[in-house]
Amino acid sequence: MSFVYVHTGFCNLNELDAAQTDGLIRYGSEVNGFASGIRFSKQESDPTVYFTNGDGSIGEGKLDAKQVRARETLIVNDVNVLDMLNNLKERMETLENN
Repeated sequence: MSFVYVHTGFCNLNELDAAQTDGLIRYGSEVNGFASGIRFSKQESDPTVYFTNGDGSIGEGKLDAKQVRARETLIVNDVNVLDMLNNLKERMETLENN
């Protein structure tokens, strides 16, 4: 096993409005561009955690997990999957009762 120097760090992503400033924890190498991160949005109405690339870009990271729990909504490609499943369940119950 060989070891390579890896950069880790925490930084603020500065925006013009202080309320829009996010925090980023980054792991990887700034030299070769291989990095990923976790970005924290602190907006009062919609605090969000994002998985990012090394630049901290929203929508550029992946999440691989054995199980993910959505307590209220699960949105995939702008579709609320939980609502879609509930509608499907209602339709199937209607068909069964006819």
